[in-house]
Amino acid sequence: MIAPRRVVLLLACFSAAASIGFSALTTGQVTSRQLVKARNIGSFVSDEVLVKFKSDVTSQARLGVMTSFGDRPLRMSVGSRGVSLVKLAPGRSVEAAMTAYRAMADVESVQPNYIYKKLLAPNDPSYAQLWGLRNTGQTVTGGGFPSSKVPGADIGMESAWDLNGGDCSPIIVAVLDSGVNYTHADLVDNMWDGLSAGFPNHGQNFVFGENANDPMPADADGHGTHVAATIGAVGNNGVGTSGVCWKVQLMALRALTANGGTTTSVTDGLHFAVTHGAKVVNMSFGGSGFDPMFENEIINARNNGVVVVAAAGNDGADNDNPATPQYPCNFLQDNVICVAALDQGFNRTSFSNFGSTSGL
Repeated sequence: MIAPRRVVLLLACFSAAASIGFSALTTGQVTSRQLVKARNIGSFVSDEVLVKFKSDVTSQARLGVMTSFGDRPLRMSVGSRGVSLVKLAPGRSVEAAMTAYRAMADVESVQPNYIYKKLLAPNDPSYAQLWGLRNTGQTVTGGGFPSSKVPGADIGMESAWDLNGGDCSPIIVAVLDSGVNYTHADLVDNMWDGLSAGFPNHGQNFVFGENANDPMPADADGHGTHVAATIGAVGNNGVGTSGVCWKVQLMALRALTANGGTTTSVTDGLHFAVTHGAKVVNMSFGGSGFDPMFENEIINARNNGVVVVAAAGNDGADNDNPATPQYPCNFLQDNVICVAALDQGFNRTSFSNFGSTSGL
């Protein structure tokens, strides 16, 4: 059972959150209809597929199936279910490959390697600007919120800090994003200590071809660092700003580049977080294709009592509309908390996605 009070402070950092509970679902093959929809409204890697072989199929037999099609393995095991990442032969389409693998007796399921894009993160330079934590009707520079201001329309963080001093230190919060600058003066004291587990840099990098042991962001926008600071910048230290949690264990997981991430990077990152003790995983990214492998990893997180906080999206779209879904926000597991954006008057912003079952 997930203890709601453990995530109250984390949820507050987004100014507003709405959650709906559903029973866990099981997933199967990606259908042709789903693939066509994904090609129309989403995107996936054009020369890769993810193949789940049956549990009794040996590695040698798996390799034999791949090579019989002229394909080759990029990764033999991804995520908690041991799915194989397959590089397709030149000129071979994802659709053709899925049809061929689906026909093999040794194959349990096959799907595309979906692409996920970063979503907007707040960019407030000092605590006085963080109206979501304490709204005095202050003027927010560069915030882009033209609505009326309502003093007191905030999440009441100062009252919460009076009760616990902003101490969330028993909780590991994984930031699954573009990486985290773990040397930043306002973050360094709140980074997860993974040294004993073999991760001296406070997490792991799941971007293929990069140094797996270093989750420091290589792209320049600082998206993951910003998210980490919103959650857990050290408070009351006279430096920079304050996170929702003044003390917390921030696990840095790099799964996105400047161009986004994929099914493999985000599922491996989530699997790592669950395996290494995170109880909350923040995902400020999204994609529009239904992704069975990612959903299975969400289910695995649920089974291990892990909360997933996901961004609703910034397209002003209805997530409940089948034409404009936003994953992971639209997954129906009850450990997913979908977060929309509010303005300084505590109204949903014009750019924020919404929905009665997905988002605000």
